[in-house]
Amino acid sequence: PCEECNGIGEVICGCCGSDLEEECQVCGGAGEMNYLDSPKPRPGNDLVGRNIYFQEVIADLKRWSAYTKDDFLQLAGRFVNEFRQAHR
Repeated sequence: PCEECNGIGEVICGCCGSDLEEECQVCGGAGEMNYLDSPKPRPGNDLVGRNIYFQEVIADLKRWSAYTKDDFLQLAGRFVNEFRQAHR
């Protein structure tokens, strides 16, 4: 089940103070999702989802390119292309 909506597929909108329900943005209203597509890591679990992994690698590449003064887009571009091909 989706961790955001607890498998319901809808979440209560808290932005306007009403009890308006809207489609869950994490699972697209399906109520279920593949763990590896989860935007949140599970506590106590060494596995992280694809999105978390991607974000962490990009953040590391930003720090590395700032430190070494290498071109960030060249470093990140290669990673992004390989990541996309591996996760089609």
